[in-house]
Parts: sequence; C-alpha cells; structure tokens
Amino acid sequence: MNDRNRNDRQEGFGAAADTFADALAHTVGDAVRTSNQIAHQTLDQLADRVDSARLQAGPVFDRLAHRADEMKYRGAAAVREGSQRLRYQAVRATDSTLGYVRHKPVQSLLFAAALGAAVTLLLSVVGRAGKPRD
Repeated sequence: MNDRNRNDRQEGFGAAADTFADALAHTVGDAVRTSNQIAHQTLDQLADRVDSARLQAGPVFDRLAHRADEMKYRGAAAVREGSQRLRYQAVRATDSTLGYVRHKPVQSLLFAAALGAAVTLLLSVVGRAGKPRD
C-alpha cells in the first residue's frame, strides 16, 4: 500500500506540475499578448502625434514662405527706390556741375587741371612704392 500511495503522490505531483506548466504558459502568453497590444497602442499614439505635428507644421511653413515672399518684394522695392534716388542725385550733381562750368569756365578749367595733376602724382607715387629702389 505504501507503493500505491507513493505512485498516487507522484501522479498527483506530475499532474500538478503539468497544471502549473500549463498555467505558466498561459500567463506568459497573456503577458506577450498584452505587451504586443501596449506596443501597438504606443506606436499608434506616436504615429498620431507625428501626423498631428505634420498638420500643425504645414501652416507654419506656409506662413514662413509668405513672409519670405513679402521680404523679397520689400527688398526689391527698396532697391528700386534707392536706385531711383541715386539717379536723381546723379542728375542733380551733373546739372550743378554743368551750371558751375557755364558760370565759371576759367575756374573750372584750373580746378580740373589741378585735380588731374594730383591724380597723376598720386599714381606715380603708388607705382614707385611697389618697385624696389636701386
């Protein structure tokens, strides 16, 4: 009878071990499924956030492009305005110089000759400065 009790116990332990192994396998399977669900949910949330960020960034980029266009047009307008102002000032300076030459031709001629002599002297000094002295 002793052997029979022992066999019954061993069979009971074997059945208990099988039941425990089945329960453990079921628990591990549940944990894997839960982990997969959490991973999928997290990835879905991340994808939603990326899509949301992309949708929010689109208008920002549109505004930046619009501002860049505005700045381009303003810059072009400023260059045109500056160019017109410069032309006007050049015309005024030319008219003023012509008026001076008409009213004082001798002084204008002497001034032009003096300026030409000064430029010639300056160029000859600069030309000598680059050459070694003997």
